Amino acid sequence: MSYRRRESKAIGGWLSSAARLAVLWLGLVGGMGHGAAALKLEETNVYKNCLLDPDTCRQINVPAFQPSLTGTVPASISQLTNLVDLLIYTNALTGTLPAEVFALPRLRGVDVRNNQLSGLPLGANGFLSFCANKLRLDLSNNLFSGFLGEFTSCIGMERLDLSNNRFSGTIPASVGAMTLLTVLNVHKNKLSGALPNSLGQCVDRLLPGCLDPAIPGLSRLRTLQLNENDFNGTIPENLGFNRGLSFLDISETQVSGVIPDSLVTQTTALRHLDLDSTQLEGTLTAALKQGLATTAFRVSLCNTKYTFSRASGQDGYTADGVWKAVPFVVPSFDELDFDPVNNAADF
Repeated sequence: MSYRRRESKAIGGWLSSAARLAVLWLGLVGGMGHGAAALKLEETNVYKNCLLDPDTCRQINVPAFQPSLTGTVPASISQLTNLVDLLIYTNALTGTLPAEVFALPRLRGVDVRNNQLSGLPLGANGFLSFCANKLRLDLSNNLFSGFLGEFTSCIGMERLDLSNNRFSGTIPASVGAMTLLTVLNVHKNKLSGALPNSLGQCVDRLLPGCLDPAIPGLSRLRTLQLNENDFNGTIPENLGFNRGLSFLDISETQVSGVIPDSLVTQTTALRHLDLDSTQLEGTLTAALKQGLATTAFRVSLCNTKYTFSRASGQDGYTADGVWKAVPFVVPSFDELDFDPVNNAADF
């Protein structure tokens, strides 16, 4: 049973008789109104009714409540053992997510983005050790901190968004155990260390991070956002073997070395490549030029040390220095960012 868009003054009456209520939407149009006093989650009718009949409660869906929900996520949520989705994003919730949330046996989706939640991890092995059976986890735009821990409990995860928080430490090689993952976003945290090879598909078992056969790599990854962290080391060569990878952002990190050719030679799906403000250094190879021109819609290399050689007889120039048409030219891109002041050459 699901209800939408009823007058707020009538909520108490009709909801009290909804004995088999499973889903209630109280979004922007279904809240209590701008003039009402702020409520805590446990004070909302949807939560009260879930506690009255926990066997039929499958979803708590109170995003963008008006006025915003305040207070914390109550530990009494542990009683909702059949809960599948917890959607309480874009409110003013504080405190942390209690361990009871991650212990719910049937919970598959948690979306608490755009709140003021803090804390985590939940144990010595990091909070990700509690994410068994979770398919979608969005903690973005909060104040969560601590280290991630191992990903081996998250093998069924499909989407993981931890962006704009205060997580620290490294991304362990066990990230490659999440073989169903399509979206990984850790943008704007305090993460550091080298990027593990298991972010890519482990086609070479001799690579560090790919030695464990239980870690096959992220072959289904479509979106990878690592930007605005303190990562160092090089871009994993086998990242390009994620053949469906379409969005890659490693900008504003300390990543160095060269751009691996595999990013464009092994995937034809890449549409967004942002490597701004990194320590990358080198000259675009012929393979990169051709691959980027034919696959990428947006490529950004501002504030790097990459050069674009124009020596006679190289990179599209004939022996007498006359430019000849090659695939890698500016009109081939919908957008190409390149800063002639901060780069060694301009286009």
